[in-house]
Amino acid sequence: MIGDRHQAACTYNHFEANSVRKAKMHVVKAFTDDERALGVVFGDLTFFEAVRPEEGPMIVGEATIVRMAPSSTRIIHQLAPAELAALRAATRRAHQRANPGADRLSDQACDAIIDQRAPKTLEGMVKRAVEQGAMQ
Repeated sequence: MIGDRHQAACTYNHFEANSVRKAKMHVVKAFTDDERALGVVFGDLTFFEAVRPEEGPMIVGEATIVRMAPSSTRIIHQLAPAELAALRAATRRAHQRANPGADRLSDQACDAIIDQRAPKTLEGMVKRAVEQGAMQ
């Protein structure tokens, strides 16, 4: 995790006014969202232009993960040790089912996945509970 390079990209129409600026804003938003989802802090963001024949011109942002986010922003730090261990085990099982023969996920990789997916999972659980009348 720490030291890993991360990229996000956004295509743009070079005929449209301010399209490069808008693409950079989308990339910055993607990095902000990814910081929150992955529970990390990125270093300096650098931009470069690239062209893919099937997608056209794009702005690519790249940054290095410099540290983990403060624990108060990470869901994993709000769990009891037994709950975290159970979620890590379930994450590893799901990863192996989806990627047979893949290497075993580290605790850090499991934690990043849990932090990323937990809000959406909880949202779905609450929605189902409300629909079933268990919550109002």
